[in-house]
Amino acid sequence: MVAYLIMNEMKGNTLKWAMGIGFVCLVLLIGVSRIIMKVHLPTDILAGFG
Repeated sequence: MVAYLIMNEMKGNTLKWAMGIGFVCLVLLIGVSRIIMKVHLPTDILAGFG
């Protein structure tokens, strides 16, 4: 939600795309880090994304 609000206030399309891709990468990296730290199983992460 915060990512949407930040992107909604930006003027340029290029900057919006860059921020969107950055936020998606951040979410994916958090999921991967939870698997690497053996806190969750991969199926748990996939279910959380779904």
